Amino acid sequence: MIETAKQVKEALAEIQALTGWTNSRLADKVGVHRSSIGRLLTDEAENPSLLTMEKIDKELKRVRKVHG
Repeated sequence: MIETAKQVKEALAEIQALTGWTNSRLADKVGVHRSSIGRLLTDEAENPSLLTMEKIDKELKRVRKVHG
């Protein structure tokens, strides 16, 4: 389970590395706003919500099954 902002950033980077998705596509797949993805990837969002972390964790697991 993703529990920190650092883990969120790493998870998003891994998803993008595996899929080649843009921030916009990643936001659509995760179910958050595109600007949120940008902030999370650049450390501007220090405290992502639990719901956001859960969504990212779920998408990372799905992507690993398909692309990993």
